[in-house]
Amino acid sequence: MREAANLPHSELLQELLDMTPAQAQLALALARGISLQKYAAEAGISISTARKYAEVVFSKTNTHQQHALVALLKSVAWPKP
Repeated sequence: MREAANLPHSELLQELLDMTPAQAQLALALARGISLQKYAAEAGISISTARKYAEVVFSKTNTHQQHALVALLKSVAWPKP
């Protein structure tokens, strides 16, 4: 998966936003510009499962669309691991 500057690490999202590892990985993949379909295929999950993860991620971040999630994750000065 592509790297992106100024993104948190998965463990930080899990801790601060009470995400599961799968939810955190999906959030970061979307922030890196990876489509939901591509993420599902790479993660070996169904698109339906990926959509459910996305719904929970949007709820936990108080966002409603992918672009808002990306903007949120890129706007914070996250500490480095």
